Amino acid sequence: MGKQENTIGQKYDHIVIGAGSAGCILTRRLLDAGKKVLLIEAGPIDNKPEIHDPMGSIALWNSDVDWAFETEPQKFANNRRLPFPRGKTLGGSSSFNGMIYVRGAKQDFDTWAYLGNHGWDYESVKNNFKRFEQFIPEEDAINKDELGTKGDLPITLNPQPTDITKAFIADAVDLGIPYNPNYNDGNEMFGAYHTWLTLKDNKRMSSWVAFLEPLKNHPNLTVLVNANVTRVVFSGETAVGVAYTIDSSEDEEQAYAKDDIILSAGSINTPKILMLSGIGDQEHLKEVGISSKVHLPGVGQNLQDHINVPHVWETHENIPLSKAQGLEGTFFWKTKPDMKVPDMQPILITFPYPMEKSPENGFTIVSTLLHPQSRGIIKLKSNNPNDKPIIDPRFLEDPDDLNALVLQTLFLRKLVTGKQMGSLIKKEFSPGAEVDSIEDLENFIKAHAVSDHHQVGTAKMGVDKMAVVDPRLKVYGVKNLRVADGSIMPMINTGNTNAACIMIGDRAADFILNSEI
Repeated sequence: MGKQENTIGQKYDHIVIGAGSAGCILTRRLLDAGKKVLLIEAGPIDNKPEIHDPMGSIALWNSDVDWAFETEPQKFANNRRLPFPRGKTLGGSSSFNGMIYVRGAKQDFDTWAYLGNHGWDYESVKNNFKRFEQFIPEEDAINKDELGTKGDLPITLNPQPTDITKAFIADAVDLGIPYNPNYNDGNEMFGAYHTWLTLKDNKRMSSWVAFLEPLKNHPNLTVLVNANVTRVVFSGETAVGVAYTIDSSEDEEQAYAKDDIILSAGSINTPKILMLSGIGDQEHLKEVGISSKVHLPGVGQNLQDHINVPHVWETHENIPLSKAQGLEGTFFWKTKPDMKVPDMQPILITFPYPMEKSPENGFTIVSTLLHPQSRGIIKLKSNNPNDKPIIDPRFLEDPDDLNALVLQTLFLRKLVTGKQMGSLIKKEFSPGAEVDSIEDLENFIKAHAVSDHHQVGTAKMGVDKMAVVDPRLKVYGVKNLRVADGSIMPMINTGNTNAACIMIGDRAADFILNSEI
């Protein structure tokens, strides 16, 4: 795999920082165009068996392939410090996520464009999705014309859905939610269906596996693993290289590129590297002893994340596990009737989760808030690149977020009394039937709400004073430096974020390779 030789003084066409969802497809597109690329990944190679096992992701948390970030105490969530798992290996977070594939709502991307980001409306990005998708549809009802079928990323349905998954979808339909196998085709997103998964032959399809593993010995590709980027190197206003350390060494090395350097380090580490490079709010940089190069107050601001709350029901009999990591069914719906896009995405997990203090037989429905109003921040703890940043998502700060999660809980309680699921359930285990007042439900949510691991927005794209990159993903105030990952989202998309992050990497390649787009 990629050459590991010393890179001091070497010239590449491009350097991509981060081998995650966006970084891998971006690197692939650059290689396909004949470019010489250095791909730098902070974590090790993806050789842990749990990475490739669809049931193995939870075992990877707090391992050497997890950044294992943690938030500041959350004032509106019982002052709890919440875990923020993030992938630290080839494939990034796509190497241990839930594998659920959701493009997002058409309106998400149209809103990005409305905010001044020309070329990011749904019609503009649709072909980026289709280019890398390899949907493997099995039902005639699926709109194959609007989905990609010839790309490198396999996307399939669970081949063996459990009875409770079928019951979950049937009872959702009985409540008036449309049966919708086409929630990914850019038309109507509201509806209930099985989850689409980045899965093939019972093997996880990470961004690395799908896009770069087949080219790991490509002569134009150099991959550095266990390499922690400490800053971007500039000549005047032009980014010319990166500084990094290998393994636990304190000796800094540098690598150089002729053209664009692209930060694809994710919504936590991308703003961290920008700030370490002197790009960010000048007052904050001064506080931690970093000279300001470009005053961009939006760096580290606008942190958004989907919030979820697990609800557990005990069943009369054991529910067999499927090959889909237990994430088998979902629906997109709304807590208020006049909403134009879904704000709720309950996900069925066919085992009790969290697994400690849970019934022997049961299942979980995770209520997910898709459009939180709360916004958080990321700051540097110090000017030491080895220090983890300060992360404060400010979960539930906006009262509307708490109210929406209460409404979801009430909806789920109604769902599980349906004629299909109701016959399977012994009792509500958590929060429990005794938790029935609005105040009690609010307290339960404050005590159990967690991150859905969909952090975005911390180097947002736009044309306003808080934007970090322009609509072509160029960092304001410098040359030859771009960002391509979830941090550029001005607003979080509707649903799981992995697909949109891959699209961002693919779109970035378009901009780099064709200046006329």
